[in-house]
Amino acid sequence: MSWTVGGAAFLATAILSFFLTGVARRWLAKARVFARPNARSLHAGLVPRGGGLAILVAAAAGMAVFGGWAG
Repeated sequence: MSWTVGGAAFLATAILSFFLTGVARRWLAKARVFARPNARSLHAGLVPRGGGLAILVAAAAGMAVFGGWAG
């Protein structure tokens, strides 16, 4: 894979991850899927859980689309 294609793959996956994480946060907040703070938590309020799934989906999509160009 050339540096150009690799850079484009990284950039496309990063942008997709950024937007999907925002969508996931809104959806999870609407569905009331929250991490509640406890003694070991660093956050003080409710935080939506599951945003990592958006990153996983973006990474899988990037591998599916750009994986065929791996030489």
